[in-house]
Amino acid sequence: YKFQSFFINMETDSQKLIINPKIKNTYGFLILTNGTLLIGTVSKGKKEINFKEYINFRAKTKRRGGCSALRFARIRKERIANTVRFIDENLKKIFVTDNQLNISGLIIGGEMDIINIYLSHENQKLQIKEYISSFIELSYGGELGFYQAIAISMIYLL
Repeated sequence: YKFQSFFINMETDSQKLIINPKIKNTYGFLILTNGTLLIGTVSKGKKEINFKEYINFRAKTKRRGGCSALRFARIRKERIANTVRFIDENLKKIFVTDNQLNISGLIIGGEMDIINIYLSHENQKLQIKEYISSFIELSYGGELGFYQAIAISMIYLL
């Protein structure tokens, strides 16, 4: 059901690109999995990976005596807050110039539970929700996920 709404959304975005020549033909990609963060752009057939980094939303815990569940919950909340802040800083460096977004839309791909954690977190400062073109659930992360997201999204942009 979510993918059906994604297809409709992509079709309306491609119509906007044809009708409005002021919109740049550059799309930003944010690939989020538990293992990797990748930020890339696609414009006029040119694919570019702007940023790639290892991230970890899930805290590693050692199950030994004396460690409390409250402590691990606090560590997990801190790790998620720091990761969300890190993602926002890098998105701002790449996609925002002079307080304006320099892309036509943002396509977010990866694991949906990680994407939901990122978008619903209170430390998420960038107001990118209105610029999101679509969500894509991917089988891969990193570069393979980037190329898979491009292949899925380009089918509906042409």
